[in-house]
Amino acid sequence: MKSRGQIWTADERQQLLDLLRAGVSYVEVARRLDRTEKACRLQAYRERQAGQVAAGPGRGGAGAAGPWTAEQRQQLLDDLRAGVSYAEVARRLARTEEACRTQAKNLRIAGLTAVGATRPRADAAVPPRRCLACRSPFAPISRWVFRCDPCRTAARSIAA
Repeated sequence: MKSRGQIWTADERQQLLDLLRAGVSYVEVARRLDRTEKACRLQAYRERQAGQVAAGPGRGGAGAAGPWTAEQRQQLLDDLRAGVSYAEVARRLARTEEACRTQAKNLRIAGLTAVGATRPRADAAVPPRRCLACRSPFAPISRWVFRCDPCRTAARSIAA
């Protein structure tokens, strides 16, 4: 971006308004104006506050670029694993940075490290751990058990 840190000129603001009124996406607006998508969104917000432009491209459920495909998800994961920035990934996928961040977060929550791969099941064996009370090793019955059976029994008898 050669315009990094530069104040928006009247011509750039007018181009921004014209492109948004024509329904062009922020990704494309940013590319045409040689600005970041974030800068374009912020400037559009300022123009909206001043009453110069109606709301930008819609925020329909699937977004302006449509729903994510399996290939796009895989490309997102591959690029992020390779250390590519979200801004560059967004440019490559013709998506917003925010959409890429959200999709990556959703994939992490779902446990996907690659399309089709999942994290271990919740009922998978829990590794051995040390009791928080006596520090002796034990095999917990679930991932939420932190004390061995003798310490849990003693705690119940004290509480009763």
